[in-house]
Amino acid sequence: MMSTEELYKQILINLYQILKVMSVQEVKQFVEAGAITTADFKEITGVEYVQ
Repeated sequence: MMSTEELYKQILINLYQILKVMSVQEVKQFVEAGAITTADFKEITGVEYVQ
């Protein structure tokens, strides 16, 4: 059985993998919703976040 910390870590890894295959516009929606930071956005998409 996974601990809560291990479960959250796995969820974040899975989310990151999904976001890597999405378009910049789609990933931008996650920043606007507060689900990821602008630093995460840049790491995922390779571009700076601009509103």
